[in-house]
Amino acid sequence: MRAAHFVEGRRDRYCAAAAELVHFHPVLLTKVQQLASIDENEAASKIEGSVKSFTELDDFMSVAGVVKSIVTCHRRDDGRKQLADLNSYCWLHLRGYLKVADISGSL
Repeated sequence: MRAAHFVEGRRDRYCAAAAELVHFHPVLLTKVQQLASIDENEAASKIEGSVKSFTELDDFMSVAGVVKSIVTCHRRDDGRKQLADLNSYCWLHLRGYLKVADISGSL
């Protein structure tokens, strides 16, 4: 199960997309418990932490395969805001509408 592998540390876009989609499902909890030989509370905490690990802009874009490390934008002549200019609050609002699976292609 790709989602469980993401929780266990495999950081690729396919595993991240799977974890994002099924992080609430009890089967993932059971699978993580089995893979890591940990109790239910530890597994739940590990799942939550792994999904939160790509909440911020740079982390999300990196795990989605859009950038290798950080998001940078070429300076615009008209001075308009770009993705990299968004504060955390605005990015998190946008992030609520985005899933890793929404991003096509990879690096």
